[in-house]
Amino acid sequence: LKLVLVSSKLPGYQDELGGRAVAMMLSLIKERGLHPFPVRQEAMSVLSRLCEENPSNQAVVGDLNGIQTLIDNLDWTVEESTRAEPMCVTTVDAVWNVVAGNPDNEDVFEQAGGLDALLCVLEECTPGMKLLVVSCLAQLMESDTLREAVLEWRSRATRRNVIAVLVTLWEEEEDRAGKERRMHIEVHNTDAQGENEMESEALVRYLTGQNLLTKLHALLTRIGFDYSDHLTAEQHKILIGIERYLETRDAMLWRAGDRELD
Repeated sequence: LKLVLVSSKLPGYQDELGGRAVAMMLSLIKERGLHPFPVRQEAMSVLSRLCEENPSNQAVVGDLNGIQTLIDNLDWTVEESTRAEPMCVTTVDAVWNVVAGNPDNEDVFEQAGGLDALLCVLEECTPGMKLLVVSCLAQLMESDTLREAVLEWRSRATRRNVIAVLVTLWEEEEDRAGKERRMHIEVHNTDAQGENEMESEALVRYLTGQNLLTKLHALLTRIGFDYSDHLTAEQHKILIGIERYLETRDAMLWRAGDRELD
């Protein structure tokens, strides 16, 4: 499987391996009782690579009821939380490559409860995994069908809508970043470099890399900032700040550029 995974990344090999390899990977993933966890997870990785920007292989997954197989593996269990590399991480990556941008698979994903499952994972998964889930959701929101569905979604646990959940994630990420900065001061006896102090190149890397706030802004932009019912006054205030996020970072980049030219 590792050899197939490497081969699937080579030019032309997605089509060379094709539908037969896709069907084989789906079979390995489905047969939980016959194959150990590492084999099934490796098969999910191969499936994801085979379908990356490949409509033909994506269609095979849809034809073989593979969308339901993906959804069945979008389950953040106690066992998942103890794994160094959870199956959920691999599955979200596969959803991104199999579903996003394929209208037929997007429709099946929504009708089979995939969007609900993905949003439940977002609520329950570890902070490190939230970046991947938010990025995947932002890509899925290119679909009008999925965008309409996400606006109707309510959390199973709290009955909050998607905007409230994302605003809460924003608050949690800002709190985490603040604690990290305070810890840096305690350990190094000096403040960490803030966004306002970064050079333009470093700031661009920081904002466009593994930055959850940037990803949350992108997701909320695609969903829309007008759907803010059932938010508290404080959450409304935070949402206004999120909407201005890109504008404030753009101003930071201009100021950084001005400093470098002086």
